Amino acid sequence: MWKNQYHKAVTFSFDDGVTQDKRLAEMLNRYHLKATFNVNTALNSSTPAFEDEGIWIKHLNHEELKRVLFGHEIAVHGHVHADLRQLSQNEIVDEIEHNRLEIHRIYGKMPIGMAYAFGGFDERVEQVISTLPIQYSRTITSTHDFEIPRNLLVWNPTCSFSDESLEEIVDRFLQLPNDTDALLTIWGHSYELDAHHTWERLEAVLKTLSSRSDVFFRTNSEVLLHQDNSI
Repeated sequence: MWKNQYHKAVTFSFDDGVTQDKRLAEMLNRYHLKATFNVNTALNSSTPAFEDEGIWIKHLNHEELKRVLFGHEIAVHGHVHADLRQLSQNEIVDEIEHNRLEIHRIYGKMPIGMAYAFGGFDERVEQVISTLPIQYSRTITSTHDFEIPRNLLVWNPTCSFSDESLEEIVDRFLQLPNDTDALLTIWGHSYELDAHHTWERLEAVLKTLSSRSDVFFRTNSEVLLHQDNSI
């Protein structure tokens, strides 16, 4: 349990399994950092590319993702990236369970966590997810604070890496008293780094964080559940 040795923890969470994840994973590995990647098993290299903010986005083949993301956690993001709020109860179960079992088949590790596609959840969705073997689920609602979540199925992250206040948030986190229990959760989509030309900005943040010996750096499941679920 990390709190036996540390008070502060950092975890990263990235969605969709796209080509830019290759560069992102290389960067994380360079700084000996681990992350959780949330993937959609119905989407792969044969899925048509789409454009967002002038960047063409292409999903990676799952066999390549398995190699690229070795050492990181693979988590659920829905089989086809559906907004769960728009689905019936049975459709929600199918979307998550199909994704979960396919991840197990492809990556060899049964996922225990997820991120809501589109950040889409409400009380009904949360209730359905609570009946499944999912132990945590991340939203896209930034808190800008460092509270350790109590309800793991509505886990609001600190911020995205595209947040204008990212550097200020990281500095504030690192300046907390050493006896303060705190969790910094950074999430995003790697293609945003191309769209906003912010690879160097993120690398500077990773370099700053990784230089600290008083911070616990692990995947979502290791930080929240003290379980190593990396592939």
